[in-house]
Amino acid sequence: MRSLDHLDLDALRKKPGDLSEALAELEDWCAWLVDRPTGLLRASQAEVVEKLRLWHRAFDYYLAADPGQSYPFAPDPDKPQAFALAEARDKLVGLVRRQQAKVREVLARVDVERIEAEEGSPLIVGVTEKSPLATQPTDDEALHGRVARIEPGEGGYRAGGRVILIAHAICFEYVASEGC
Repeated sequence: MRSLDHLDLDALRKKPGDLSEALAELEDWCAWLVDRPTGLLRASQAEVVEKLRLWHRAFDYYLAADPGQSYPFAPDPDKPQAFALAEARDKLVGLVRRQQAKVREVLARVDVERIEAEEGSPLIVGVTEKSPLATQPTDDEALHGRVARIEPGEGGYRAGGRVILIAHAICFEYVASEGC
């Protein structure tokens, strides 16, 4: 087995199938995350806010998603051999995570933060609102209408404590159990 460093990436990009798709996905992650810190480094808070509004969904996805979960790097017989190698997988995931950290550092320098909400927390009008995407069923009536999670791509942002983009949370929906 060869490491990813020894693969002819240009040749593999041209072949149809999983490996070509995997490389395209990684290129998207890297392009977004490598270019963003450089482009935002000298920007003022107002310029960063303007860019966040422009890039919102894609930017939040690439910043908040876990590359180890959002794209299946796990060994799988149906996946390309290069991505089944733990060393290659860890190297790629590590690279993306380091770039995510750099982007977060740049945002912190201009006092911009992603709005987070813990599971079970209430919705807050104008900060964390219900996502039109989906709900998550629960048998706990106390959780009905509360935050289940904020998906990557649905996050909101604050600048200097002021909400500039509202977070959209997947909420719990009470479903009575069908017991006797």
